[in-house]
Amino acid sequence: MYAVYFNIVKIQGKLLIGIPYSWYSLFQYLFLPPLGVQKERMVAEDMYVMSADGKVLSAPVAKPWPNKPPKCSDCAPLFMKISHMEMIKGIKGHGFRDELVIPIIENTPYEYELTDSLSEAISAYPKATAVLVRNHGIYVWGDSWINAKTQCTVLDIEGTTTPISFVTDVMFPYARDNVRKHLTSTLDSEETKEDIKLLRAQIDDDLRNGISGAVPVPPSEASKEEVINALVANVESMIKADRKITSLKQLQGHIWRTGFEKKELQGIVFDDVPEALKNWHDSGIKVFPGQTRVKNKRETRSYSEISQSLGVDSPSQILFITDVFQEAVAAKNAGND
Repeated sequence: MYAVYFNIVKIQGKLLIGIPYSWYSLFQYLFLPPLGVQKERMVAEDMYVMSADGKVLSAPVAKPWPNKPPKCSDCAPLFMKISHMEMIKGIKGHGFRDELVIPIIENTPYEYELTDSLSEAISAYPKATAVLVRNHGIYVWGDSWINAKTQCTVLDIEGTTTPISFVTDVMFPYARDNVRKHLTSTLDSEETKEDIKLLRAQIDDDLRNGISGAVPVPPSEASKEEVINALVANVESMIKADRKITSLKQLQGHIWRTGFEKKELQGIVFDDVPEALKNWHDSGIKVFPGQTRVKNKRETRSYSEISQSLGVDSPSQILFITDVFQEAVAAKNAGND
């Protein structure tokens, strides 16, 4: 993230202007109002006059009691406005006479805690292409606000991009009904050998832990029919129990892929999904499906694992989208959006 720091000042209590420190040489004076003064009734003598390096050149004279002694403003505007500047032409959709409005939010101890206030600022100023964070920096993006921080998006599928009914009533039954056919036709492929290796490891673990429905799988030198029968029995038990385990998810994914390729399955997604995928792609944001190797997405540590697997610098650079509240809480606690 590139950080550009601004000093925010008020001119006559009305116009809010952001001045980058590097521009100080362009200005001779800065004018700031005192705190606790009704801005509509201010006159020139009520203003603090400061030099470009921050020194107070002139301060308001204290007024008789019950007026409080003047204190320089802490500079806490809600947004910044700039217009009639040549540089504005460099921002898409803005010209010399246009007004550029940039929201300003307060900083927080941790970056991921900015999520709520950042979202509120973006909602209030949808045309803004940046948000300033006081004493921190500036988030800048292009046509889509999501570029403010996000490098990649992780999409949970069931209930998020696709109706739950399609998954439970179509995809799961298809995988269950085609396990035997898939294993039989692809048994000698490297991909299926890897699937079986994962299944064997999971089944051995289930047998040690006394998981209901787990049955031993004959060694590889046994007949193909015996091996497949045992694998099918275990997979059907896993599907019936709706287990969220990597070996099952990986095999199901390969079965579904075949189904889509043969047009035996026809995908259904929510109306806003194709446009969102296109926008992320056009913005250079990588999109990943829900991670199959994560055992429990309701645990905070799972999202640290996801961050490491995606190779991002910080969890806050990942937007995780889910329909499960507990997963969203766990992701946020790990620093994800």
